[in-house]
Amino acid sequence: MPRRAIFYISIVACAGAGVVLQAAWNWTTHDPLLFAALLTLAAYLSTLKITLPRMTGTVAGGFVPVLASIALLSTSETVLIALTTGIVQTVWQARVRPSLIQVVFNGAVLSISGWAAYQVAHWPGTGITAAGSVAILGLAAAADYLLDSLLVSTVLCLIEEKDLFAIFRSCNFWALPYYFAGVVIVSGVVSLGFLPSWRIVIPTLPMMWAVSDCYRRFVLEMGSAE
Repeated sequence: MPRRAIFYISIVACAGAGVVLQAAWNWTTHDPLLFAALLTLAAYLSTLKITLPRMTGTVAGGFVPVLASIALLSTSETVLIALTTGIVQTVWQARVRPSLIQVVFNGAVLSISGWAAYQVAHWPGTGITAAGSVAILGLAAAADYLLDSLLVSTVLCLIEEKDLFAIFRSCNFWALPYYFAGVVIVSGVVSLGFLPSWRIVIPTLPMMWAVSDCYRRFVLEMGSAE
């Protein structure tokens, strides 16, 4: 692995560790049942991985509980849920056994992007309400999506010595519709007035399973068409 890539991975890993340690130090929870439910949902949806055409990477629905935690939970809980999605998605039924550095890097990337998305959604003067949930969660999802894609594209650029923009565009093309569906589902559940309790998982789980199945079929058809 090129030294530049190792140096970059080390920086991202340290930044991710800082985010996780800060979340642990400032830990707060107001609804333990909701946190446990979203954490469990995040772990499960992260196993529903979809292999992207012409890439070794995958996309999974673990970002949906992260968006829900941004709307309903604290920063600390959101970071832990995001960390869980990164780790589970990396190790669960991987075609090639991931190295420790891959697990650490992916966990760090998801922790950083989840933390950044939370800051965007809860910027001073803004807040997630039923009326504005689509717009605010859309901005949060955009921040999560762009930062996640940029961090991953950069390491691929350094390792494979390819054009950053080409890798970034390739990653984003396939993941964007999935993120959009997640925003619609989470904002819909929030704006319809569901109570912020563990019961939010009940409508979210089957909807995300259906979206994942449809998206997997779409990717397979598009990949075979190419």
